[in-house]
Amino acid sequence: MKRILLTIPSALFAIGMYLAILFALVRATLYIRQIPGGVLQMLAGCCELALGSALLLTGTFLTTRLAVWLFQPSSGALL
Repeated sequence: MKRILLTIPSALFAIGMYLAILFALVRATLYIRQIPGGVLQMLAGCCELALGSALLLTGTFLTTRLAVWLFQPSSGALL
């Protein structure tokens, strides 16, 4: 019963985390578009791509680890 009740906050945590990541990436994109010059803007775009990939992979990893932690068998043995 406790696991079922924990699914709601964990789902809200995952949604909130992804929304925060997306808001950060949109803000970075808007900031990069204001940079004058082609080379500097291109370099900033590459850094934004790397940052976005890292943030989204980290969010996926944390959400998966939370789900595994919540739904693993009580004995601790993984099937």
